Amino acid sequence: MKYEYKTPVVGGYLIPPSDATEIVIWGSAALTRLYASGCAALTHLDVRGCAALAYLDVRGCAALTHLGASGCAALTHLDVRGCAALTHLGASGCAALTNLGVRGCAALTHLDVGGCEALTNLGVRDCAALTHLDVRGCAALAYLDASGCKSSIMPKMFLDLVPKLDNPEATLLRDIEDKKYHLDMARWAPDADSDDDGNVCGTTCCHAGGLVFEAKILFDLVEKYSYATLGAAVFAKAYPDGRIPDFYTTESNAIAEMKMNAGIE
Repeated sequence: MKYEYKTPVVGGYLIPPSDATEIVIWGSAALTRLYASGCAALTHLDVRGCAALAYLDVRGCAALTHLGASGCAALTHLDVRGCAALTHLGASGCAALTNLGVRGCAALTHLDVGGCEALTNLGVRDCAALTHLDVRGCAALAYLDASGCKSSIMPKMFLDLVPKLDNPEATLLRDIEDKKYHLDMARWAPDADSDDDGNVCGTTCCHAGGLVFEAKILFDLVEKYSYATLGAAVFAKAYPDGRIPDFYTTESNAIAEMKMNAGIE
């Protein structure tokens, strides 16, 4: 059933019928919260231009393929967990959105968050099908988790911050073997103290920190953008046809990934 908004939303929130297959609510000035989780048959949801919409929940909408939320200037919460069929997500111009995670949306091919000027954290981890990522105008974006994604989706804004290295995974493996770099250390620098709990790069085994180390990236950039983001950028620039490593895996898995990326049997 197609559900099309035509009358004012009572109380500012809307819970659509569970049998809805398409929901279209364009430019509503009244809608503030939309709860569509559990709409198992929903395939299309369009709330573009709903300027007051702050909360959008589509958790578990397993059939949802297209979600349009561009121009929702007040949107602060967008939950797409369990949307396994989602291929297109448009959230450009959501000026209040600070965090967005679409981890595990394996079918997602297009993600547009252009103009989300407050967005600081974006997680697209394990979105293996993603081919189009638009972050233009996201001046505050500092953290991007793109583990498992194609190198080609790495934004230019991050690629421009790092040098192009020749097979840095092979260099990193040699440095680990020569004990110039310790993969399980508590700090990213080779001669740093190891009293801290966990790695300062925020990842399990400092694979990201190793790539940053090889690229000799200045620490002020690391403080602003994080090791994980810059490590992914170093990798993507060096291996444009590869897939960004999982920086949150075990040490043994990280070594195996390095060898595969470096072309070492």
